[in-house]
Amino acid sequence: MRPNHKALFFVDILFTISCFNLSYCINIVCPEIEREALLSFKESLEDPSDMLSTWNISADVNCCNWKGVVCSNITGGDHVHQLRLPSYYPGRPRYFDHFPGLRGKTNPSLFNLKHLRYLDLSWNDFNETIPSFIGSITSLEYLDLSNAGFYGTIPHTIGNLTERIYGIPSIHSSAHDLQENQLQEHSRTWVSGLV
Repeated sequence: MRPNHKALFFVDILFTISCFNLSYCINIVCPEIEREALLSFKESLEDPSDMLSTWNISADVNCCNWKGVVCSNITGGDHVHQLRLPSYYPGRPRYFDHFPGLRGKTNPSLFNLKHLRYLDLSWNDFNETIPSFIGSITSLEYLDLSNAGFYGTIPHTIGNLTERIYGIPSIHSSAHDLQENQLQEHSRTWVSGLV
């Protein structure tokens, strides 16, 4: 039986909204291994706009309170559930010179976020190939890498995500879109698992 992805996405949205009302999230504390994974991810990046300024254990040891991190205790423990790190937010003007995104290399430490269901790295400037480890985060249901500065060959490991992905806005089907995003693919067979 295939999960209803729209229903799962709707539940994610409701949960995210409820987390802004701290009554549901007040006791959630992220595990140390997940906090360390996020700090390792931050270390490998340049952050010219201080998007990750709250990712600091001297300010708050609980990574569930860090900007862009959404935790959940639905899965039988407190875990990082979503990582929302787009440098562009709808409704805010996009001035590339004034709001630079994250830069650098994506650290495979994100693989330690075993309960990560939502990953948004859009509108950043990673300037690297799509990391193959992303395809090994089997808990992912939503992935947005659009306009994030990725180039090169789309790794076949993305096909490991199969039916669990709700949407991958950066991976387009036309040759024009692939060229525009500086992405290439040698075979579309891995994409069949995403449909």
